[in-house]
Amino acid sequence: MRRSEWLPVMLATAIIACVAVALDLLLSPSLTWSPFLLLLLLLWPLSHLPYRMFSIIGSTLVFVTLALINSIETPHYAWVLYTLPIFVWPISAWFPRTFKTSLMAWACFFIISLYYIGLNIGWEDRFPWAIFPVFALLWWPMTVQFVRRPVLYAFVMSGLLALFFIVVNLVTSPQELWAVYPIFVFIWWPLSMYYFYGRQILSK
Repeated sequence: MRRSEWLPVMLATAIIACVAVALDLLLSPSLTWSPFLLLLLLLWPLSHLPYRMFSIIGSTLVFVTLALINSIETPHYAWVLYTLPIFVWPISAWFPRTFKTSLMAWACFFIISLYYIGLNIGWEDRFPWAIFPVFALLWWPMTVQFVRRPVLYAFVMSGLLALFFIVVNLVTSPQELWAVYPIFVFIWWPLSMYYFYGRQILSK
């Protein structure tokens, strides 16, 4: 970023920071939420640094901000542990080519999934909530794996979506069979993909 561009960015950041602090002092007797906002506000000027450096500083800043909020607002429950995978960001920034491979996608999926499953079992075991982040993470390696086979990707992911909703249905409310409704919605995805690519093949 050019030096001439730094001035308006820093000036705007300072103005927003002053307004936030003023509002915080007017609405409450002490600074309650503005310090956290100021920490995140620093991401704007820092985003103009080289991307690799910004990924390290940005991920650390976000984690520190969340850790401070956790320690001040809810010190009895360390929910900041759920945000530790944010440090995958700088790793991906420093090794971009490696992160585009299927092997790395699957490796990260299993490592992060095991981390959340471990938290679910050892930290918060009242509900099997790990199925939600694990399923969300599964889209990453599956997309890398089947990026050049869209029809197969649509069928595989639709099957996994159906399995996911069935599992959630059985875990949360087994007395009501509501999983059929979302399954009916996304089943059109593979059918439309098969029809679209099938017509292309027949036209040739």
